[in-house]
Amino acid sequence: MTSVTFERKTAIRNTLICFVFIIVGLFLTWEVINGRHSMIFRFYYASGAFLAFWFMGPHFYWSAVRTVGSNILFSYNKEGIVLNDNQTIPWHQIKKLESIEGKMNKFLLPVPSHFLVVLNDKSEKRIYTYSLLKDKDTEVLKVLRSAWNTNRR
Repeated sequence: MTSVTFERKTAIRNTLICFVFIIVGLFLTWEVINGRHSMIFRFYYASGAFLAFWFMGPHFYWSAVRTVGSNILFSYNKEGIVLNDNQTIPWHQIKKLESIEGKMNKFLLPVPSHFLVVLNDKSEKRIYTYSLLKDKDTEVLKVLRSAWNTNRR
């Protein structure tokens, strides 16, 4: 069984960076409530705080969860891809493998980077990497595709 892992220091670094943005958002909120500023500055600070929570909150959660526990994102073997919940996706059921970079959804919330596994029944499985693989996403995708091509019979 081959495991795809990430470096814990990457998760810790991402958590700390997001934490700084959340602290800044809290400070801006405090300034809106207790500061003696004009309405323009209060609106400006409130919008800055809102954006800090809106964009950095999910990243903070994803990274903080990954700092504890196992650093294994998923595993694969001759039978298929084994997810962390011990669910196995057999190679013969996979129709397509893609790597999706982080983006925004229709509510402008961040969507974490993930591998999209399209199955033969047209359902989809997402294996979230949370941008923790850094630049190894393409390498991992190549290895997964070669394992898929070798074992999908």
